[in-house]
Amino acid sequence: MLNYLKYDYLRSRVQADFNDHTHLYSFKTIKKLINEMCLYFGSSLEGRKASFQYHMNIRKHVPIYINSSLVLLEIIPDLWVNYFAIKKVTSSKEKGCYLLFKDKSSLLVDHSSFILNRFMLIYRFCKMMLFNESADHRNPNNSKIAYSFRDGAY
Repeated sequence: MLNYLKYDYLRSRVQADFNDHTHLYSFKTIKKLINEMCLYFGSSLEGRKASFQYHMNIRKHVPIYINSSLVLLEIIPDLWVNYFAIKKVTSSKEKGCYLLFKDKSSLLVDHSSFILNRFMLIYRFCKMMLFNESADHRNPNNSKIAYSFRDGAY
């Protein structure tokens, strides 16, 4: 499972940290690698970003839902973590919080309240995607097109 992506400026590549190994990809930016992953699963990075924005009503620091085991969140520029690889978030005596991964590795990052807020939105979004529940602020009855697709009347 992918834990996180970060940009390796020394090698000018994207470093992917998995449970048991690290891999370098020849992409100029992390977003180009993420876009490639999104396209593989049927949509572009911008399309997935727009979907999350639409359903969760946020504009900044938008998580990217790639598939049912990979949702990426940009913590700082050039560091994206996989929501599903995180076992626990704990506060630190220092500034920020620890992201503890399921493979027992960890990262110390700033912005603990921001991270917890985004993780809550990711949880709601994934629940909505998996169980076909509508988001609280969206009413499919207001859109005849969305309503017809929901009921299979297309």
